[in-house]
Amino acid sequence: MTETKVRVKICDVEDFETAKTLEELQVDFIGVHMIKEVKYKKLELLAKCRANLNGLVPVVVTGTKDLGVIKDIVKSDPAFIQLHSAIPWSEKELEQLWPITRPIKLIGVHVPEDLRSARQELESTAAYYDFVLFDKSSTGGTGETIDRGSLREAVDAARKLELPFFIAGGLNVENVSEYVGEYNPYGVDVQTGVDLPGKPGQKDFGKIREFVRRAKGY
Repeated sequence: MTETKVRVKICDVEDFETAKTLEELQVDFIGVHMIKEVKYKKLELLAKCRANLNGLVPVVVTGTKDLGVIKDIVKSDPAFIQLHSAIPWSEKELEQLWPITRPIKLIGVHVPEDLRSARQELESTAAYYDFVLFDKSSTGGTGETIDRGSLREAVDAARKLELPFFIAGGLNVENVSEYVGEYNPYGVDVQTGVDLPGKPGQKDFGKIREFVRRAKGY
């Protein structure tokens, strides 16, 4: 049996040409940010990706818990919605969300208290998620790595629940192969580690090519 390579997700993609290049570089998922509200430019990006790209899975990253906003986002037919929120989603809220979209849940793993809270949240709501994504902050985007001991506990909790997981937080070309080898995640997620210096959202395609190569073990 051929071993499945780890999936690579590149976050904060702003335009179709970038998305097209990422598909050519064998990136698997892209994150399109609509953190607080619907962004019509981003809806157009999602529509172009859906119509023209076959090997790239679009994920809308949002911090809102407004179901009206999420319903408007879902009209663009992203493959997944990635939930960033410092306030946990309750089972009742997820019951309302489940019929309209497939969520990926960001879990912030910073200190032991976060980990205990994350484990409780996962145990009560895991059935509603296709994937979970571990980052240092519950809102993401810090560019800082997770404490290794805390990450190991979080990974073990996800495996007990048979919940596929992504690892994010401070990943880059230099460390991604180490994380893949140690934790064997479903996927790895990177944003600031492949941005052009001083240009948030603009991607360094050379770094991305090497990041993909090392993550997938080519």
